[in-house]
Amino acid sequence: MIKAIALDDEYHALDRFNTIAKETGEIEVCGLFETVSKFLDYLKDNPCDVVFLDIEMPGRSGMDIIDDILNLHSGIEIVFVTAFNQYALQAFENSAIDYILKPLTFKRLLKTINRINKIAKQPAEEQKPFFKCFGSFEIYIHGKPVIWRNAKTREIMAFLVHKEGAAVSWEVITETVWPDYDDFEKAHTNFHSTMYLLRKRLNEMGIENILECRRGNYRIHIDKVSCDYYDFTKLPPHEQKNMVLGIYMEENGYQ
Repeated sequence: MIKAIALDDEYHALDRFNTIAKETGEIEVCGLFETVSKFLDYLKDNPCDVVFLDIEMPGRSGMDIIDDILNLHSGIEIVFVTAFNQYALQAFENSAIDYILKPLTFKRLLKTINRINKIAKQPAEEQKPFFKCFGSFEIYIHGKPVIWRNAKTREIMAFLVHKEGAAVSWEVITETVWPDYDDFEKAHTNFHSTMYLLRKRLNEMGIENILECRRGNYRIHIDKVSCDYYDFTKLPPHEQKNMVLGIYMEENGYQ
């Protein structure tokens, strides 16, 4: 059973969550709270597996208390259940594993449960890096953004993520990332030196296993990463329309 507590300033939303959670047979509802103070006081002495949070509430919002929650229990999972779609990107950047738009439904909660169970089966050191593609391209390791030392390594990584696991030759990558290079030998040398830096950086972050190279072809193991774009494409069209995530890699200027 997944031990959960929920915070929402509207009692009817808590009551709905409680009813649906119990219907799943997989969630033990340990507490329902209408105020942040009572929620945090309970959490201090009662660790649980996951918290379900509303966002816009009087006083402190659900987004404001993420650090307080993680300081109390660093391994806890965070799920937002809200009527507002504009906070989705911020939620995933702040280590949330799911973002549910109200009204909560049985079917939608089952998807969250499946996600929680998959993460629970992973040892902490094997938890997946999170790739953010909406707005700007970023990688988060355990909720912290990766610092890129070379712009082209980041761009190659973005291109491979964009290919969604398809194998791409070094020639195609080079033509995409360095479209103005006329000198084949120089382009070839530049690619391999940049790829060396990329693989070195992935190794430093402990996620070198996400990248595969075979006979000059490169690809991302999409089963070893989490990605907002991949998650978005799996949603039904009516849920996609209700999400506000930003424009795909808009801030990077990638073609």
